[in-house]
Amino acid sequence: MTRLQRRMIEREFYNYRENKKRATEYVATSAFKGLGVDYSAPRVIISSTNGVEKRMIRMVAEEERLYRWCLVFEKTMNHFFGEQKDELMRRRYIEREKDLETCFAIGIERRTYYYWVNDILNIARRWAKEYNLL
Repeated sequence: MTRLQRRMIEREFYNYRENKKRATEYVATSAFKGLGVDYSAPRVIISSTNGVEKRMIRMVAEEERLYRWCLVFEKTMNHFFGEQKDELMRRRYIEREKDLETCFAIGIERRTYYYWVNDILNIARRWAKEYNLL
């Protein structure tokens, strides 16, 4: 895993709560307004002069990207369900505790903490590649 990939995954994991909120609002408003994707249409036609269409398409793509990052986080959490690694994820990325506080609360050494973080990010990288985020 490259540094850039690691940074990107960690940034999106730290922003999980905000991403989840935005993605949930997007899905709710899209379903309410009937703005879902029409898969029967052969393609989306964009006129070169209409900037509103382009902005709307970019907004939809961004919201879908946030939704996919939420899926990566949740699937990574589910992968480690029942282990202490899911607790580490919750404390590190959702509650944003410091590493020493987390180590003390979980009862692990600092070396183990960083080994587990690396393991978590490797699993997340696999999911991110599956969802075409990397």
